[in-house]
Amino acid sequence: MKKTYRLFIGLGLVVLVLAGCGAAVENAWQDYKNKEYGFSMKYPKEWQFEAQKVSSPTESSLDVHLSNMAPEDSLSCPKNFIGLEFQAGLNKDEKQDFKTFAKSLIAAKNELGAPSGELKELKINGFSAFQAEKSGWDTPCKGRGYIIEQDAKHYVYVFTGSDELNRKNTEPGVIMEILSSIEF
Repeated sequence: MKKTYRLFIGLGLVVLVLAGCGAAVENAWQDYKNKEYGFSMKYPKEWQFEAQKVSSPTESSLDVHLSNMAPEDSLSCPKNFIGLEFQAGLNKDEKQDFKTFAKSLIAAKNELGAPSGELKELKINGFSAFQAEKSGWDTPCKGRGYIIEQDAKHYVYVFTGSDELNRKNTEPGVIMEILSSIEF
């Protein structure tokens, strides 16, 4: 009887500890939702965050900047820097299939800020997406670019960047965690 009681209490403590760990991880992330652009995501709570609406004569989009430290005006990338820029609600030709559309963005690689390099097809949180070898950030904090289909008329473009030494760890780590949290 004492052994069963001890086992029951021990299992109860394990469940409480594991539940507490899950809550700690969940609480370490901040939710961001924008109803106007039908876009939501999660990001580490301690990160720098800025969102603004960007309008041009032909379209309106949402520009979200995230980074693990305050941005610097520098000719080098700060050590341990990780950053993402989301452009949500960008227009695309709804008559064109998404793969052809993504390839057309790569074809425009001579334009400043356009993705370039090899294009890899993938799914991000169940959404059709492509990973470009280079995001188009013309800074020392370079990274991959992600083109994600939002709906028939819109897409999201994500610039990523990190310092050279940190790049191998951030791409499969926190950057993919943030991208995987995207919802439309």
